[in-house]
Amino acid sequence: RYSLQFFFEIFKYVLTKNPHLDGVTDPAKRLTIISADLFKVTYDRVTPGMLNEHCVPLAFAFARLRLQGTKDDLNPSEVLYFLQGGGLPPATSAFAAFVKQQVITEDQGNNAHILMQALPSFNSLADDVNRNEKGFVDWVRSPRPEEHVPTFFRSISEVSSPVLVGWRGLLLLQAFRPDRLLAKTQLFIESVFFPGFLLENPRKLADAVEKEIDAMTPVLLCGVSGYDPSTNVRDLVAVNKTQCIEIALGAGEAEAESDKAIAAASKTGKWVMLKNVHLAPGYLVRLEKRLLSSTPSPTFRIFMTSEINPKLPVSLLQASRVFVFEPAAGIKANLMRTLQSFPDTMAKPPGERARIYFLLAWMHAVVQERLRYVPLGWSKKYEFGEADLRSALETIDTWVETAAQGRANVPPERIPWIAMQELLAQSIYGGRIDNETDQRLLVSFVRTFFIEQAYRADFALVPADRASDTAAILAPESTNRDKLLEWVTKLPEAQSPVWLGLPANAEMVLLASRAKQMVISVMKLQTTAEEKEKGNDDDDGLGQSQEATGQPAWMRQLSELCTRWMGMLPERASPLKRTPEKIKDPMFRFFEREVVIGVKLLRQVRHDIQLVLDCCAGLIKQTNNIRDLTHDLSRGAVPKSWKKYKIPDGLPANQWVIDLCNRLRQLAEWAEVDGRGQSLRTVRVWMGGLFIPEAFITATRQTVAQAHGWSLEKLQLELDMRRDENDVGTVDNTCFLLRNLRLDGAAAKGNTLEPVDVPFVVQPLVVLKWHNSEGAAPKATGKPRVELPVYLNTVRDQVIFYARFDPGALTGDVYYKRGVALLCASLSGMDAE
Repeated sequence: RYSLQFFFEIFKYVLTKNPHLDGVTDPAKRLTIISADLFKVTYDRVTPGMLNEHCVPLAFAFARLRLQGTKDDLNPSEVLYFLQGGGLPPATSAFAAFVKQQVITEDQGNNAHILMQALPSFNSLADDVNRNEKGFVDWVRSPRPEEHVPTFFRSISEVSSPVLVGWRGLLLLQAFRPDRLLAKTQLFIESVFFPGFLLENPRKLADAVEKEIDAMTPVLLCGVSGYDPSTNVRDLVAVNKTQCIEIALGAGEAEAESDKAIAAASKTGKWVMLKNVHLAPGYLVRLEKRLLSSTPSPTFRIFMTSEINPKLPVSLLQASRVFVFEPAAGIKANLMRTLQSFPDTMAKPPGERARIYFLLAWMHAVVQERLRYVPLGWSKKYEFGEADLRSALETIDTWVETAAQGRANVPPERIPWIAMQELLAQSIYGGRIDNETDQRLLVSFVRTFFIEQAYRADFALVPADRASDTAAILAPESTNRDKLLEWVTKLPEAQSPVWLGLPANAEMVLLASRAKQMVISVMKLQTTAEEKEKGNDDDDGLGQSQEATGQPAWMRQLSELCTRWMGMLPERASPLKRTPEKIKDPMFRFFEREVVIGVKLLRQVRHDIQLVLDCCAGLIKQTNNIRDLTHDLSRGAVPKSWKKYKIPDGLPANQWVIDLCNRLRQLAEWAEVDGRGQSLRTVRVWMGGLFIPEAFITATRQTVAQAHGWSLEKLQLELDMRRDENDVGTVDNTCFLLRNLRLDGAAAKGNTLEPVDVPFVVQPLVVLKWHNSEGAAPKATGKPRVELPVYLNTVRDQVIFYARFDPGALTGDVYYKRGVALLCASLSGMDAE
């Protein structure tokens, strides 16, 4: 939130202090400069207070505003498709041949087919690709396809404006190469404004303090978890050769000290920095009132550092210039920060201490860098930070000194590795972890680095990976801090995900995920408060005829979207036929419960959509319920009344409707089987389409226990991955058939895992089998079995069950580090943060 004064200062600067207007007298040219600079200056002053991931969505919204009313104005239907997506995936994609050749994935082929059907400007897409097969393959496989979109696409060749060429290319990248969508979006924004529009000002803090704000304006510096922004202020103090009083809030006497320091500094023109202000939100309210009533020296500045915290007073945020700081990404930058922060005890005897310090620095960097790949790197964002590092150092010091007993050296085999491993994995870093899967991952890292073999000259921090052509990284021989820092500077600038134990294609998965989040963020910036094209503004235009007021753009788009949804959704869902005999079967009770939920939800959704359509058409007056529905749906959000089952946060409404249609299609298949009098045990269940998937596992377990008279506690679950959908083989009454389970980071044959080069593999047929642990156990290779989580969807925040697999030629740790997991559905949304 920003104050009116903040925007007034922007206008004042652009109109009266703008260097780009010097010497320009032509009114048209001045207007062009002013228009462009209003966007640029606003962007430059707003984005320092935002996370990096939110800057591109804001710039995209600015680009749309810039194009409104011009010859390059974007087609509303194309914008709606970009934000919300299209319809249901086809039974057979027009791009199936390229999927079979592994040029594109099945999802990319379906997305391209939907794009071709949804937008008239892309209706020749399949013909364009088939006529230029080699050019298409070369383009889609190129490392940076966003830099040159081929003109053999008719959608590209039929427009001449660079802006519209960039926009159409954006839609093509969204379908064929979603991992490059973010890069293409940045190019599109620069085509609307100018090259370099998105570049960050390296002197943003210095310019704000020295040129843009006065002594009455506080500067709030927010750091993401684990990053201290106070160093930025100290650097600025050194450059300006001034004095700054630092006070850490949170302690009993700190607030009184702060008042005295501010009173003195405001008279002398010194600077004051209040650290950790999120620990004293009540004091901030009083501080704001005090600053408003004071008349400080013009050179006085007050800085406040804080974590990103919702308890910060809104009024203070509006009155302050806010800056958000994030640490530089990458193992290399992380190692530099960590090594520079290590205490002098690193050089103290025993000499083996320095190597363990370095191992800790490397593991700390790996643990933190994997947070960028959530939910692949970790299942959620943990707050690994400076406190964990300091606790680990103290633990290392304690055990190393205990083993050394005052000696200058200690043999590596005498170091208590197991004790350090347990404390690091269970108490220090492990104390932040709250699920079994991530705990196994952390344990595997600790046991990889903190071992006796780490003192060997050939100890590999990163093993060589032939598949990705990644060279091994051996631990440095030196234990001197300066020599270690020199070693770090020689590391390659480009970091491979293999350094973190992830598959090489993890970067592609990360970029595709960020692109989805970018689109969702843009969608959240949509508004229903647009000016009407004609008529008046009474009653938001709802409940009145189009002839009376005309429909604003958001209402036309919403009406178009709702009409499409009504065409996609079935009119009704058929219930199952209940009999006294069937109700005794746990599986029938489960299937019936699922169908009942689906029937009720379909009725609710169709009723709500029809209300919105009638209201947009002026047939009925709006109510609070309709207002809430239009508010949510116009922003692409799923209404609360529709959330009858678990979905990812931020899932767009259009994707939710498509997912619901797929779920209802499965229910219809069950009803058809039941109507023919066949047993529902024969159906192939898509677990991602179940409303309560945990209940399916419970029902199968009860069914097998009931049929064989086995104890529920003695039953163990096993998954058997079949070659294709026809490879049913021999199944008995302990088996159940699943379809389209997604295996991330690996493939499986039977019950044995093997690594793959693609991000994921969809298993068309999986046999779920329960066996009695007291009887014959499944065959094993002798290696410890890998226990993989089966998640509900790609967000990985809900585990349905765990399944054990044979690791094959590799060890289980390799699969844990690669983030291998099974997913019931490919739904994805936006991080709750």
